[in-house]
Formats: sequence, C-alpha cells, structure tokens
Amino acid sequence: MANGKLGVNVVRYLTLGLNGLFILTGILLIAFGGYALDRGIDGLSSKTIAAGVVVLGVFVFLVSFLGFWGAIRENRFLLMVYFAIVLLFVIIEFSLGIAAYVKRDEMPGLVDAQWTFLYTNERTIIEDIETTFQCCGWYNETDRAVPPMFEGDLNTCVEVHGFTKSCNSTIVESMELSMQIAGGAAIAIAVIQIVCLIFACYLFVKIPKSREQRGEELHDEDL
Repeated sequence: MANGKLGVNVVRYLTLGLNGLFILTGILLIAFGGYALDRGIDGLSSKTIAAGVVVLGVFVFLVSFLGFWGAIRENRFLLMVYFAIVLLFVIIEFSLGIAAYVKRDEMPGLVDAQWTFLYTNERTIIEDIETTFQCCGWYNETDRAVPPMFEGDLNTCVEVHGFTKSCNSTIVESMELSMQIAGGAAIAIAVIQIVCLIFACYLFVKIPKSREQRGEELHDEDL
C-alpha cells in the first residue's frame, strides 16, 4: 500500500514538473511571438509567422496547464482530456515527420521553382536572400541572379556584391542543418510527450485506488 502511494506521488510530481516546463515554454513562445509582431525580428518579420508562434505558445500553455491542473487536483476527467489531446498531437508530429521524410527528394525541385517565381515576380526578395547568404544566382553566379534588373547583364550581382558562390549549395546546406536541428528538437519533444502520456495514463488508473486508500486510512484513524 505504501509503495503504491509512493509510486503515485512520484509520477504525479514528475508530471507536474514536465508540464510546468511546457507551461514556461508556452509563455516564452507567446512573449517572443508578441515581441516579433510588435518590433519585427530577423527571420520572424512575417506577421503570419509571428502570429503562428503566438498561437503555438497559447496551445502549448493551455494543454500543459490542463495536464498540470489535472495532476495537482487528481482529476481523472482532466487527465483523460489531456491524454487525448497530447496523443493526437504526437500522432500529427509523427505523420508530418514521415511525410517530410518521404518528400525530402522533392525539396530541391520545389526550392528551384520558388526561386524562379521570385525571380519573375519579386526580385527584391532574391536580392535580400543573396545579401543574407552572401551568394549570387541559384545554380551558378549568373543563374537568375539579381541584379541584373534586365536580361543580358549577367555579372552585375558579382560586380556589385562581390559574392562568388551560388546560392543553391549555401541555402540547401542551411536548410539541411535547420532541418537536423528541428528534427532533433522534435524527437526530444515527442519523447517527453510520450513520457507525459505514460504518466497521465498511470495517474488515470491509480488515482481512484489512491483515493480509496486515503479514505480507508482516514476511516481507521477515526476508529
């Protein structure tokens, strides 16, 4: 009986700690996204992306608070709802990861098509990208490079900026590194979420028994 109570308490405090960490993460995401909306931050200049960060932060905060409050109140209904939401979130994460892995070979073609679209419609964006990554053109220094603003003047980008490498290899390497970092972070978060699922399931099963034991102990004390 004592071992059972100890196990419930340990899992309960671990659940509180993990969800407390996610609550803090949600608050930081909301603050960071809000700051980006207000001031503008490199890489988060798009209000859509910044708003997405705020929405993600709110979602993380609410779900984590649900698990935190369910554990602290030992409420089976809250724990059940928390379990269902986190399980759905984990399934979505794994589905997106599998889809990204399957479609990984299509990424170079998609990026090339996007570069062509920008070169035709938004050349200033290409020039910003070239300045950021210190490169000219896509497959080589004269392939859809900006400037020129007119056809035939192929070497203006190199002459103006002095960049001698193409953007293809630079951007692809940056994207691969970012995807590796994001993938590692996603795996770590997914593992923690699975642990939270196991803890929530354990508490859901054990909490009624724990309450019955406490009731028996109180009854014995009264006698």
